[in-house]
Amino acid sequence: DLTVILTITFTIGAIRILKRRGAVRQLTALETLGAATVICTDKTGTLTQGEMTAIGFDFLEGTVLTENKLPKNPLHTLALTSLALATDARPASANQTDGHYFGSPTEQTALAFVEKLGLSQTKLLADWRQLDALAFGANWKYRASLRAHPHQAGQVLFVNGAPDILLDASSHALNEHGEIKSLTSEWRRQLHHKLALFEAR
Repeated sequence: DLTVILTITFTIGAIRILKRRGAVRQLTALETLGAATVICTDKTGTLTQGEMTAIGFDFLEGTVLTENKLPKNPLHTLALTSLALATDARPASANQTDGHYFGSPTEQTALAFVEKLGLSQTKLLADWRQLDALAFGANWKYRASLRAHPHQAGQVLFVNGAPDILLDASSHALNEHGEIKSLTSEWRRQLHHKLALFEAR
């Protein structure tokens, strides 16, 4: 009988997998594995999950955030706020406890990182009223959101996009002390060099 033959074959396969420290809970899993002709792995030999994860935020001037807490400098926090406001990413659920987001993978990853630091996109959206917005475009490689806060004078343009494009469009930057300083040609060149090193990794 074919059913008996298949069951015996699958059982033998399961025993061989167990000898190699594998685990098979269902015989149908063996059938699926037997039908596989190509198994893709990354360079370490492990199967990839296809998920992006941010492990840090580098301000390029001595400050790198890797811990689950906001920086002491309010200007650094404002920069992180841009990742939560100038984005198409949104939490997948209202309670935001499952860690899943909608939107482009890169912006999902950035939003997940800033929320782990303690920023809440829902609260920020409630505090910062949007006045105008520019969607991401392949020609300009950034998105922008013009917003106003009820307790702060003036308006703030939050921008999120390709670092080299934003650097070329900027006149000022935060130095190693977290102070706003005018960008000189030499400083701009150094920052471009640091960005190139990141891209080469």
